[in-house]
Amino acid sequence: MTTIALYNLKGGVGKTAAAVNLAYLAAANGLKTLVWDLDPQGSSSFYLNVQPTQKNESKKIFTGEIDVKEAIRDSASENLWAIPADISSRNADLVLDELEQSKKKLKNLLSNLKQFDVVFLDSPPGISLLHENIFNAADIVLMPVIPT
Repeated sequence: MTTIALYNLKGGVGKTAAAVNLAYLAAANGLKTLVWDLDPQGSSSFYLNVQPTQKNESKKIFTGEIDVKEAIRDSASENLWAIPADISSRNADLVLDELEQSKKKLKNLLSNLKQFDVVFLDSPPGISLLHENIFNAADIVLMPVIPT
């Protein structure tokens, strides 16, 4: 499994658009592909038309109240699944700060998802403990920039 994070300190540079489009292309080429929407805005979730089935599902994934596999949703595209964001994603840093090995939590969660060939992490803008997790978990970090 290869994990690719789309990251930039700034919002509005195309992280979500890149994540969703690259994921679609990977899936169209036969790779079992997952998009994990880590941005509380939930734009990847919107594009892929997926929603969490529980309240505060993002928080529950990080705290271990639910298994990460329970949060995976089918998309309309073959070979493409998603873990949707919800409003509890905005508190990911606070949740992670209270956990042991907080900088490697995301990497540990991803280790349970070996059924996928590629995972795209759609990151929120900023730099925080969540982003440290993203950097630790990613094999590749792509940084979209505004083309001006």
